Amino acid sequence: MNKFVVVAFLIFIISACSPSRVSVMSTQQIDNPEKIRQKTLLLFAIDSQAYIKEIHLSGKKNLVVEAKPYQVISLPPGEYQISKLDFGRGYISLEDSRFPETWKFDVKRGALNYIGHIYVQHLGNNYYNYDLLNQSTAAVKYLENEQPLLLKNTVLNYGGKDRDDFISYALSLIAAEKNKKLEGGEAVNNPEREKVERSQIPAPEKHQQKEAGASHE
Repeated sequence: MNKFVVVAFLIFIISACSPSRVSVMSTQQIDNPEKIRQKTLLLFAIDSQAYIKEIHLSGKKNLVVEAKPYQVISLPPGEYQISKLDFGRGYISLEDSRFPETWKFDVKRGALNYIGHIYVQHLGNNYYNYDLLNQSTAAVKYLENEQPLLLKNTVLNYGGKDRDDFISYALSLIAAEKNKKLEGGEAVNNPEREKVERSQIPAPEKHQQKEAGASHE
């Protein structure tokens, strides 16, 4: 009986520590304004030359997310860290990297929290450059073009370590473009106007890139 209790307790501990697999939110979930306003959401993107199978997050809950170009998932608010990039046959532990603070972020309750673009460059022989870059203007453009209802029905927040003014600036440009269109001014898709406005947005500051080899399991 005692052995059974010990085994059951160990199984419980292992299950509690194991990461939960999180699914990307479906179009039906995103397009429901009442439900989406009640959720705490995370948005990030992946720009990688190497195949990434999964992204591991550690924090209030330990989570595993399938790697896709843009991710929108629901999770509890709190402080988190991108802890591992899983390549399938190998991985990079970001908790052991030279700049672990780069991968930490804060998720605010009731907001759509953008944390950055995961950038990975494959250098060959299991060596990579990798970073978390603030590309909030690109994220806003993605939401405007691909998820307009999500952009409309949520409060967009930057959850990265540095202060970000690009989101509010990009949103103000989008609002100005829409007002112009409604007033019969220049069309939103005027290429010369877009070229000028993009040039007005300062490039986000990049973190120092890191070079490291992937571990093999």
